[in-house]
Amino acid sequence: MIPSHLRTLLLSISVLLLLTVSARLFAQSPSDQYECLYRYHYSGPTTSSEDNESGLDVMVTIMSAQEQHNESLPQKLSTLVMLRMGDQRSYCRDYTAYRVDSLMAETTRPDSLLQSLQMAAVDNLFYFDPCVTMDLGRGEMTLMETIPLSYYTYTEPMMSIDWTLSEETKEVCGYSCKTATGSYGGRTWVVRYAPGIPSAFGPWKLHGLPGLILEAEDTEGMHHFTAVRFAKATTPLPEPDRSMAIRTTRQDFIKAKSRQTEIPMDGITEMTVRRNDDGQRVVMINGFTLRPLVSKIQPLELK
Repeated sequence: MIPSHLRTLLLSISVLLLLTVSARLFAQSPSDQYECLYRYHYSGPTTSSEDNESGLDVMVTIMSAQEQHNESLPQKLSTLVMLRMGDQRSYCRDYTAYRVDSLMAETTRPDSLLQSLQMAAVDNLFYFDPCVTMDLGRGEMTLMETIPLSYYTYTEPMMSIDWTLSEETKEVCGYSCKTATGSYGGRTWVVRYAPGIPSAFGPWKLHGLPGLILEAEDTEGMHHFTAVRFAKATTPLPEPDRSMAIRTTRQDFIKAKSRQTEIPMDGITEMTVRRNDDGQRVVMINGFTLRPLVSKIQPLELK
């Protein structure tokens, strides 16, 4: 049995060696960068309609009297999340927003296609809100997320996750994976990582293993990421637009996120309600899409 402190040292050495290899593998050319598409499932509890009811809910109900604003939620919610990996940098975001950012990074882009992709992002009612970029060279990550009706951004050190490795194996997305368990943000995660893919990245903020994390699930079974595609990238590494985001700190954001209850009515200057292609009602206030499904789920981070 290898002592725990020695296992930690060996893991650190493995990750450092991996970063050297990945720096060579993920060069500046888009053809040498990689992308991993994940299916994100949420299967946890949701807050009740009564808990979330506000003056805004009443207004929406009046504007659309034929249906209630708080529809019943399915037992499992699902969306796609994209992870892009470049030279010591990664970018993880909702897939609909990723497509917009990727097109914006192109030197030429058809306006009609851009508008179509932007509308798809607006109409995505179960949207993966956190946008996370990691920089291994700087040892930091930057997050952009929302608290209606504003975007917020903060930068924090890439805190080391104390992973416990096991001999359990599983095939994910066609790759043989090993298993590790670690805690981050108040939740414990069981992940499967692929030693055959030399990358220390993973979905959301998960990182720091000698292989790309292809699957991750918290021990309560609420949040679950599963890779469905891994391939070389064909576009430059995109950069999200944070120009309108309010700068804050991680702790202040988490506190504010946990306290959000309703949107201040005096801050509403414009409101529209329309149907998307699936027949679902999309509510926009001050150009900001309201997503009741997202506000009802338990957060990825608790502290």
